[in-house]
Amino acid sequence: MSLRLRIPLMVLVTVGAYVPLDYAIQRWIVLPSFEALEREEAIEDMERSAEAIHRELYHLSTTLCFDWASWDDTYQFVQDRNSEYIKANLVLSTFTKNNLNLLYVVNTNGELVWGEAHDCESGELIEIPQFPPSGLPPDHPLLAFGVDGVPLDELVVDGIYRTEMGPMLIVSRPILTSEITGPPRGALIMGRFLDDALVKTIAEQTRVDFHVWAVGKKPFPKTAKEILKEIDANTPRVIREDGENVLQVYSVLNDIVGKPAVLMRANLPREITPRGKTAMNYDRLLTLGVLLAMVGVLLVLLQRMVIGPIATLSKHARSVARDGDLRAQLDMDRNDEIGVLAFRFNSMLKQLREAQERQMEESYYSGMAALTSKALRDIDSAIDPVILQLSELRGDLESAPLEQIRQAKTRLSEDGPSSPHLDDLSRLLSEADEALAKMTHDAKTRVDDLLERTTSLDMILSDPRYFKRTTPNP
Repeated sequence: MSLRLRIPLMVLVTVGAYVPLDYAIQRWIVLPSFEALEREEAIEDMERSAEAIHRELYHLSTTLCFDWASWDDTYQFVQDRNSEYIKANLVLSTFTKNNLNLLYVVNTNGELVWGEAHDCESGELIEIPQFPPSGLPPDHPLLAFGVDGVPLDELVVDGIYRTEMGPMLIVSRPILTSEITGPPRGALIMGRFLDDALVKTIAEQTRVDFHVWAVGKKPFPKTAKEILKEIDANTPRVIREDGENVLQVYSVLNDIVGKPAVLMRANLPREITPRGKTAMNYDRLLTLGVLLAMVGVLLVLLQRMVIGPIATLSKHARSVARDGDLRAQLDMDRNDEIGVLAFRFNSMLKQLREAQERQMEESYYSGMAALTSKALRDIDSAIDPVILQLSELRGDLESAPLEQIRQAKTRLSEDGPSSPHLDDLSRLLSEADEALAKMTHDAKTRVDDLLERTTSLDMILSDPRYFKRTTPNP
């Protein structure tokens, strides 16, 4: 596979691997953090609602009950039960203006001094079985102040008290003088029902939609019973999802003796997680867009800066390999690694060309030496018979009967035609003539042979393979 296909494929594979990885990170790390933040916000809203209930209880304790219990008039009323105190203070407006449902005064023995319960909306008297006309037993939890070592102004029993009419915010304080001195002459108990009206008021203050159920009192939903079983000291709150848009947080408020009295449920709209999902979707789209843009730019840059130059270099290498033209140079004016590679490639071609020329030069001279040696052997083979023939021809010429012919000629000149040796001279001349004719014929034959051999020698000497240098092909 070529780089032109491999690099884009690798880039696409990398992007393809990043996209699910990014989704997994957002799904399993980022989104759970939004959900955890949403749950923390829901718990904070639940705690804010619970704190609002405790503030109501604190207000009832410090503003109303403390003022009434630490008052000389109340201190005196417990002792003499005077009617002036009742007419001036223990009237219906005291209940309605202060949103009180219960005002209960007992002496140190728990006997009732005065007590009434009213419906704040209608003002009607109501009966609460837990606060009978006879009073409370001395060991009642509302009378267990635990005075040992505690300042008198801090003696208080407050919390949630379960009644037949529903859960009640209740405060019990010892009756003292206005100077916060004793001894206590009894207890003043004030209560306010934790009913729908109070819950609505607290919900408006806290801007938290919550609901309460009195534990053990009907109606008590089945879901609430199941949730109540899950709540304990290790799991003080239980969170449930009510569809995709609401988160429900459950918690328990204990009564004054530490037993579950009220199950609270705060309904919180799920705003953080949907916004987180929307932000994550936008982030994924933006990331995908940026990745695609980066891939496009990267591919263009790779094409121009890497793939294109490498393809040019590869094409040049194939051309050199095909044509064998070692003089071809690659013109690539670059200062990066590819430019260095092109420069090294050109240098390599130059070195190869120079090595080839040296090799051809050496081959030429080596061939010339071999050819010269062969030519010399051929010349030697051709000239040896010539020398031999010349030696034989010389011997023949030296053995020619020229001296005999000269002597016979001289004798004929001296004796004339009447010479007694005429016949012998004639025979001698005839034999000399025949010898010369034969010698001439042999000499001609040998001269022809010498001519043929000298022609062969001339052909050897004129052969261009031996003595003519051809220019090496670059």
